[in-house]
Amino acid sequence: MSSFFHATVSFCGLCSKVEHGSTRSSPSGSLCLRGVFTKLAEGALAPLRLAGIRILNNLNDRLILAHSREQLTAHRDEVLRHLRLLGLQVNWEKSKLAPVQRISFLGMELDSVTMVARLSGERARLLLNRLRELDSKIVVPLKYFQRLLGHMASAAAVTPLGLLHMRPLQHWLQDRVPRHAWHAGTHRVSVTALCRRTLSPWNDPSFLQAGVPLGQASSHVVVSTDTSSTGWGAVCRGHAAAGLWVGAQLHWHTIA
Repeated sequence: MSSFFHATVSFCGLCSKVEHGSTRSSPSGSLCLRGVFTKLAEGALAPLRLAGIRILNNLNDRLILAHSREQLTAHRDEVLRHLRLLGLQVNWEKSKLAPVQRISFLGMELDSVTMVARLSGERARLLLNRLRELDSKIVVPLKYFQRLLGHMASAAAVTPLGLLHMRPLQHWLQDRVPRHAWHAGTHRVSVTALCRRTLSPWNDPSFLQAGVPLGQASSHVVVSTDTSSTGWGAVCRGHAAAGLWVGAQLHWHTIA
């Protein structure tokens, strides 16, 4: 369990992280079962949240947030007691129990001293290594770009305008990859000079670790969207919009 100052309050708060045993020896190895386990854990943590404990849940990790060192210590002890009652085993070696103001969680470095969230060094190196695999390649499997987009998406929240910087590669791919190929897994893609230009921001280590400010959002608007092979739809604040794909749009992939 480790702790850091919480970033969404107007004054500093602390938090901590608890890690359970590895899931490699459990049936939650598949993506579906991991999702089920996470949802079950949400229910198990509900009494803690009702008691005023702020805790984030991600498979094996639990991140506890509090406004002071004293509050964090009390909440940490209560979480550990609750986990024992549930029969869950804490991985003491990987957990960090001392309150801190800087923490690594889900591939992000959260720093409540500078109020910045950035990609962890390990995650940045992983993405750069993936990009460098293209340096000597002329043709690569489509699966390479699918994995690359996954790395970008996981980094987008803590890179400046991360989602926007993904768009050039997505648009480049939509003109070259047939719709069926995204599921077939056998398609190969030629790497052009334009493709390499779309990746230029992501090849810059300073961009990957520039970080984004932490702070309370001034407004929060939820837009729910969905697409299919024939059309699209969206709902925002009770207002709906929808339409059908026409012309060249019918050949676009839904991620674009």
